[in-house]
Amino acid sequence: MAFVGGTSSLYRTSPIGAAIAPKALDTPTQITPGEAPEAGETLFARLNIKLAELRGRGYRLQWMEMSQKEMITLFHEAGEEVIRLDPDPSVDKAWYGDVEVRASERECVWIWLEGEVPGEPSVHVVD
Repeated sequence: MAFVGGTSSLYRTSPIGAAIAPKALDTPTQITPGEAPEAGETLFARLNIKLAELRGRGYRLQWMEMSQKEMITLFHEAGEEVIRLDPDPSVDKAWYGDVEVRASERECVWIWLEGEVPGEPSVHVVD
């Protein structure tokens, strides 16, 4: 397995828990999904840039892992629909576009993919 950076976090939550968490008082300006903020200005922008870059290189995105902190940041920046729960009630999954989102204790957003290292999964980290 190949990976870049990351630290552990004390957050333990599911995507559902993150979705119902209250907003912080110091909420940044909300960004409408589809807007193009300056590169690196927000987590929302950095994540979309990285996903486009990885897709452009032809890698197969498998899933993303993120903590409650990152999920809440994305909700504040891009709206509550940025991470959606799976429409099938028997499936405990969430989605960011067409990429599965899994709750994690790690800080940052970890993007798991195939195709970068032959025969092994790789991960890219967005903070």
